[in-house]
Amino acid sequence: PAWRAAGGGGLNLGITAWHGWDLSKAWRATVSGSVDRKLFDTDLRPDETELGLRLDFSRKGRKSTLTFGPRFALLFQDGDKVRRQAGLGGRAIWRLGPRTALTFSGEWLEQSFPGSPHRDGHKATGSLGLSWMLSPQTMLTLGLPFEREKAQADHLSHRDLGLAVGLQTRLDGGLRLGLDLSVSGNRYDGPYPLFGVARKDEVSSLRLSISHPRIGWRGVMPEFSITRKHQDSNIPLH
Repeated sequence: PAWRAAGGGGLNLGITAWHGWDLSKAWRATVSGSVDRKLFDTDLRPDETELGLRLDFSRKGRKSTLTFGPRFALLFQDGDKVRRQAGLGGRAIWRLGPRTALTFSGEWLEQSFPGSPHRDGHKATGSLGLSWMLSPQTMLTLGLPFEREKAQADHLSHRDLGLAVGLQTRLDGGLRLGLDLSVSGNRYDGPYPLFGVARKDEVSSLRLSISHPRIGWRGVMPEFSITRKHQDSNIPLH
């Protein structure tokens, strides 16, 4: 029971710098670097620092936009390097009409974990989405996210399939509201240690966000959000 009931506070700080240049009338390249720092007031979670580097090539057409390029990231916990990722990612947008757009995003990353070779492998993520402007103030989004992670240990290898629905609207006074609902089923390849069966999770989350353009500074607009997440698993530890 002590493992299940825990709480604390956290602070997440991040900065990203980028530079872009035109390769031609249709193509543009952008290189960017980022640093993210997560601090926690409890020993239950270690402090984290993540360094990221990416190069994107983008082509914008009359009805479509394509972006792709390499990615690289390092993750440190309490000063020790715990994960390295390198791979490719991309995003494509097709405008089906004046109010609708179809999007696809994907990423493939090779992963290595110093000190934990049983976690080494790769991860592929992606999402197919549809956005629809119901009115000039309201947008509806539908998404089909998926993830496949393969590790040396079969009980850590999994495939996740989900459904996401989002609604964003702007009221007459400028207040912006967002409501996002997602559900997913996660299936693992090998039997969980000591349990003899493969892990199966059912995850759902509901998120409400509120923001206002008048509450901001130099283009930075804060957002308040609250998220409720529920997870069922056939493994009691999860």
